[in-house]
Amino acid sequence: MNIKNWSPLKWVLVASVLLSVLLFASVAGLTMFVLTSLKSSAAYEGSLERVQAEPAVIELLGEPIEPGLLVVGSVNKRNPVHPGIYSGEADISHRIYGPRGSGMVYVVATMKGDSWTCAVLSVDFDDREEDLELGGFLIPNHKEMPVLDDNH
Repeated sequence: MNIKNWSPLKWVLVASVLLSVLLFASVAGLTMFVLTSLKSSAAYEGSLERVQAEPAVIELLGEPIEPGLLVVGSVNKRNPVHPGIYSGEADISHRIYGPRGSGMVYVVATMKGDSWTCAVLSVDFDDREEDLELGGFLIPNHKEMPVLDDNH
């Protein structure tokens, strides 16, 4: 096959296919980056640990309680105005699964300093009318932001 003899239509087709593959790879990469960022946040990890240890959730869903694939929402963390004093907010939801059922976890949290304060943590079970409100709690944030002493 001689490439010099290709018609312009074939070149357009080849360029279209290559651009489509490049666009798909870009969207897939961006999606994976966002999912990884949300799942590695202290707000997500802390809420998942709390839900997995909650006796009422274990009673309804059984053990083990596993997280779903997707996390939806946003986590915003702002640079410090003063050294070491960060601020931010998180508003996320994610699914959990157990041997006896599943549910959706809703999280609203704010960050001050090196800790998140979870104001809302609730689980909406798929097969129940009422939600389980777990209330607020503190989530230490040492994994996301190491606290360095003045010598560093």
